[in-house]
Amino acid sequence: MRRCSRNAILPVLGALSLMAVIPAAAKDAPVRSAWAAEPVKVDGLDLEWTAAELAVDKDTQAAYGFRNDGRNLYLVFIFNDPKSLSSIDATGMTVYSNAEGKKKKDNGIVFKARRVNAQELIAAWEKDGQVVTEERKREIAGRPFYVLYESEVIDKKRSEPGAGDPGAAPAEPPLFRNALKDKIAVYEFRIPLSRAGQPGGIGAAPGAAIKLGFEWGGMTEEMRKAMMARRAAAGSQAATMDTSMEGAIRGGDERADAGRDTSSPFMRGPKKHSFWIDLELAAPPGGF
Repeated sequence: MRRCSRNAILPVLGALSLMAVIPAAAKDAPVRSAWAAEPVKVDGLDLEWTAAELAVDKDTQAAYGFRNDGRNLYLVFIFNDPKSLSSIDATGMTVYSNAEGKKKKDNGIVFKARRVNAQELIAAWEKDGQVVTEERKREIAGRPFYVLYESEVIDKKRSEPGAGDPGAAPAEPPLFRNALKDKIAVYEFRIPLSRAGQPGGIGAAPGAAIKLGFEWGGMTEEMRKAMMARRAAAGSQAATMDTSMEGAIRGGDERADAGRDTSSPFMRGPKKHSFWIDLELAAPPGGF
């Protein structure tokens, strides 16, 4: 089961602070989350993160780090190499979570940012049941485009969120922001720890050990269809060329095959990136 929410719409952002990349963590070593004394501001900037909090994925050289409080897990990804982003704009970033420490894709959230115009923004709002007044529509029309941040819940077991403790505050919805400057991209996320009242929650408490998986890039269904169409068109063209070549060779033209490109005419699709980590959530100082 997938549930989609659009938690915020913002104009495209600009500035962000840059952060030095630290050496990669030891292979398979658990990563520790730091306790967040105050909620992390999820804005696509790395201002609140220190190098000491970051680990590095050896394959993509993306730096990543975690904080948590009693309600949420906060994540930051810093991509220093544009190639490691692959096709993340099209696929989004999927974060899988498992409270039992297993590499399962039953529970997760797909975070994606889409560039939309005013009409598309209004349509998305109204689809979510929001009432957009004519005055608000005119205000929205004043900007050429917006970034629509979406979070789509993956719930393969189709479990319903729990009711939670009586009087407890409902879990906050997942949140995502990103920003780009000088070829360095920062992605920040917020994921609820509890599943009570909120789809997409991890189902773990502070101090617990969990498994997280990250996946982005690769081919979308639209990309696959476009590639198949190109292959079909190129295959038809290649058959015509082979017929012409065969006729030239039979006619004794030794130059007919000169310069012929025998390599595949198709570029490989964008690379898909994924990896899993063990994460130890921070416990509150002094306990509850």
